[in-house]
Amino acid sequence: MAEQLDLLSGAEAIAAYLGWSVRSTFYACEKGHIPAFKIGVKWCARKSTLKAHIDDLESATRRKQTKSAESPRRSFDDASRARDGAIRAR
Repeated sequence: MAEQLDLLSGAEAIAAYLGWSVRSTFYACEKGHIPAFKIGVKWCARKSTLKAHIDDLESATRRKQTKSAESPRRSFDDASRARDGAIRAR
């Protein structure tokens, strides 16, 4: 019974769960941007799988933001000097 409640049947149900338009949902399903599968001609997805997918995307974004915040950045002037030095060295 719990598995049945977890299943979203149809792009309309998936769209309502995600808060997206039906067309955006069809596109995401067709391109494999969200974990969905077809039963016959109907797109289906599990709420738990969609939630886990979104959680993974969120975690990856946080890791990427943390990593970029920790890495030293060169200023525009440093990059220009390096480029100019490389051009003169040729």
